[in-house]
Amino acid sequence: LIGKPISPLQKHHCTDILCLIIFFLFIIGYIIFAAIVFTSGNPSQLLHPTDSQGQICGEEPYEDKKYLFFFDITQCLSWTTLIQRCSTKQICVQQCPTTDMTNAIIDARSNLFPSNRQTYRSQLVCDYGIDPNMAPYDTLTASQLVQQGKCASYTLASSSIAGRCFPTIVNLGLSDTAIIYNDNDTNQNFTFNASNGQQLTTNLINQAIQIVQKLYGLQVFAEKIGHDIYESLTFIAIGSILAIILTFLVIILMRYWARPLVWLILLALVGGLIFSTYYTFNQYIVLRSLNTTSTATFQFQTDISDYFSYPQTWLALGIISAIVLLIVLLILFVLRKRIRIALALIKEASRAIGKTPTTLIWPIIPLLLCIGIIVLCGSMAVFTASSSKPLFIVVNASANCCSTYTNGSYCIPSSFNAMYNNTGASCVFLNYGYADNYAFDQLPQVHQYYREFIRFLNKYKFIPHLYNLFGFLWFSTFITGFHQLVLAGAFASYYWTMDKTRFIGFPLLSSIKRSLLYHVGSVAFGSLIIAIIKMIRIIFQFIENRLKNRQGTGILRCCIRCIGCCCLCFERFFKFINRNAYIMISIYSKHFLHSAKTAFKLIINNPLRAIVLDKVTDFLIFLGVLFITALIGILAYLFFSGKIYLTKIGLVRPDLNYFWCPIILIVIITFLIAISFFDVFEMAVDTLFLCALKDMEVNNGTIEKPYYMTKSLAKVLNKYNKVPQAVEGK
Repeated sequence: LIGKPISPLQKHHCTDILCLIIFFLFIIGYIIFAAIVFTSGNPSQLLHPTDSQGQICGEEPYEDKKYLFFFDITQCLSWTTLIQRCSTKQICVQQCPTTDMTNAIIDARSNLFPSNRQTYRSQLVCDYGIDPNMAPYDTLTASQLVQQGKCASYTLASSSIAGRCFPTIVNLGLSDTAIIYNDNDTNQNFTFNASNGQQLTTNLINQAIQIVQKLYGLQVFAEKIGHDIYESLTFIAIGSILAIILTFLVIILMRYWARPLVWLILLALVGGLIFSTYYTFNQYIVLRSLNTTSTATFQFQTDISDYFSYPQTWLALGIISAIVLLIVLLILFVLRKRIRIALALIKEASRAIGKTPTTLIWPIIPLLLCIGIIVLCGSMAVFTASSSKPLFIVVNASANCCSTYTNGSYCIPSSFNAMYNNTGASCVFLNYGYADNYAFDQLPQVHQYYREFIRFLNKYKFIPHLYNLFGFLWFSTFITGFHQLVLAGAFASYYWTMDKTRFIGFPLLSSIKRSLLYHVGSVAFGSLIIAIIKMIRIIFQFIENRLKNRQGTGILRCCIRCIGCCCLCFERFFKFINRNAYIMISIYSKHFLHSAKTAFKLIINNPLRAIVLDKVTDFLIFLGVLFITALIGILAYLFFSGKIYLTKIGLVRPDLNYFWCPIILIVIITFLIAISFFDVFEMAVDTLFLCALKDMEVNNGTIEKPYYMTKSLAKVLNKYNKVPQAVEGK
C-alpha cells in the first residue's frame, strides 16, 4: 500500500553515509591526537610543584623530595604563587622546615659551641649538591653561603599546602612589627632578614598566612567531604540498590495500575509541597522569634548545616516551596483534560515495555559509555594542558653580561649556564607552556616528530582544547542519539505489529543491529548539529566571562547574552526535532533530513496533540522520577540525621563531619538512576504517539487500511477500525 509504513523487521538501507565518513575521520583524528597527547603529556606538572630547574618534586631524580621550598617566601606572597613563578630560588625538599632559624643564629651558635658546628649548620636549607658540612663549603660561614646564593637566609616553621611549604606562624599581633627570635643558647635577639636584606615583619608574613588559611580551609573542607563519602560508601551503595528496586517496582506497578499510581504520585507531590511550605515557614517564624546573635545576621559558612540556624534560609525555602506548589496546581488545573490522554499513552507505553523488557536494561550501556567519554575527554584535557614544555628565563643578568640575553629572555639551561656561569646570571624555570621565540630545536627531551606539533601548539594554543571539547560534545550527544534510536526501533517494532498478542522475538537486539549497520551516519548528523550549537554557546559564554570585569562592555555583553539565549533555544528545539527524527528513521529508514522533515510535518499538523500532550506525559513521568528521588532522599535524611535507628539489622550510623554529604550524593545517584530508567518510558511514549500520528495519516480504519494502534489507544484518540479485525491487540 502506498504510504503504508514498512515493518522495521524488513530490510533497511544505509543513511547519511557522508556524515558517517566525516564522523569516522573525526574519530581517527581524535585517536591520533590522543596518542600524541598521552605520550607527551605529564599530569604531574599540574599535580606536583616544580623547582627552579624545571624538575618535578616527587619524581626522578627527586622521588624522595615531594615538597617545594621557597628560599625567600616574601617574594612570593600572592595568590599567583601557586601558578606563576617568583624570582626566588625554589628547590624540592624531603620535608618542610619545622623550626625558625636564620644564618646569623647558626653562625653565632657555631662560634659559641664549635663542637656542635655541624649540627647547627645541618639546619641550613641549601641548593642541590650543597652540603655546608662538606668541602669545599665547610670552610664558609652560613652568611657567606647565603650571600653566594647557596643556602636560604632563613627558615620558618611551615606546613605543606598544595605541595608548597608555607609558614605557619601564629599570634604575631596586629601591628607591623619585626620578627625577632630570642635565642636562649646565645642569649641574643636575632631579627629575620629576607634575601635582599629587608627585615621581615608581621605584615609581610601575615600576607602568606592569609593565603595559607584560605587554602588550608578549602583543603580541610575537601578532606572532610572525602572522609564522609568514604565512611558512607556502604550506605550509599544500599541507597543506590534501594533506588533501583523502587524504580523497577514503580515501573511494574505502572504496567497494571498506571492511572491510579500516577494520581497517587500527584496527590503525594501536592501533599508534600503543602507540608514543606508549612514546615519551612513555621521554622522561619520560630527562629525569627529567637533573639540571638547567631540568627541576627547572615554570614558565609563553610559548614552548610550552619545555614539552617538562620531564619533567612527557611524563608527562602518556604518561598520556593510555595512557588513550586502554585505552579504544580496551575498545571494540573489547566491540563486536567489532557492528563487523561497522557495516562492512556503511559499505560500503552507500559504494555510496550512489558513486551520488550530488555529495554529497561539497555540504559546501563549508554550510561557506561557516557562515563567512559567523560573519563577519556577529561584525561585528554589534563594531558593536553600538561603536554607543554618547561620554559626558562634569564634572571639576575647585569647590563651587557650575556650577549643578547637580558632579564626575562627565554633560555636553555644547559647551553646558557655553560656559557655564562660566572656572570651571576642564571637560567631558571618559569612555567610550562609555549613561547613565541623559544628555541624548540634545542630542547633535549623533544623528539623530532613532535617538534612541529609543539610549534603548532605554540602558535594556536587554544585549538587542542577546542578540539577535545568539541569531541566531548559530539561523542556524548552521539551516545544519547544512538540510545534514542535503539529504543525507538524497539518500540516501533511493537507498534507496527498488527497482532500484538503474538509479538515475540528480540526487538532490542534487532534494533541495535539495524542502528549499527544502517543508521550510525544519521545519528552522527543529528548529534553534530547539537554539538555545533553547544560549542557556539560555550564560546559566547567564555567571551562574556572575559568581558565581565571590563568597563564599557555592557552593550556588547548584553548582545552576547542574547546570542547565547538564542543558541540555547535552538539547542532545545533541535533536540526535540532529533528525537522525533530518530523515530522516523527507525520506521522508514530514510536519511536524517527527510525523517526530520516528516516528523516536523506530523507535529505541525497536530500541534496541540503533539506538543501539549508530549509535555504532559513528560511532566507526569518526571513526577515519577521526583517521587522516587524524594522518597529515597527522605529515608536517607531520617537515617543520617539520627531520626531513625537501624542497629537491629546491623546498620550503625557512621560518625560524619557533615551528615548532609552522603544524603546529597544518594539523592543525585537516585535521580540519575530513576531518570535513566524512566527515559525508556518517555521514549516509549514519544515513539508510540508519533507512530499513532503517522498511523492516522496513512490509514483510515478500513479493511484496506486498518489502524495499527490498540483498541485502548484508538478509543482515547477517537479512532476506530470500521471493519472488525480477525485478531487485534488488546
